[in-house]
Amino acid sequence: MAADPVQTNRDDAIDRLGYAAATANYREVLANPEVDVVSICSPNFLHRELALAAVEARKPLWLEKPMGRSVDESRAITAAVEAAGLVSCVGFNYR
Repeated sequence: MAADPVQTNRDDAIDRLGYAAATANYREVLANPEVDVVSICSPNFLHRELALAAVEARKPLWLEKPMGRSVDESRAITAAVEAAGLVSCVGFNYR
């Protein structure tokens, strides 16, 4: 299941990328019991919000770099993941 606020992107997720479903609300993805792990590749200013929501939903997460916009944001994500006993990863892809 993919989440994106832009309808065209949701349509592409289904039609081109093969997702079974797409929604405008990321919380629907996190609430879905069939979703085992989440990949967060949103704009940087949303990384902390989405990562902490994923932790709250007890979902392991893969987070695109930068992890947070500051050291404090990155530490908050790390502390939440560790406290929940979840697995996380930060992607350092080069395009």
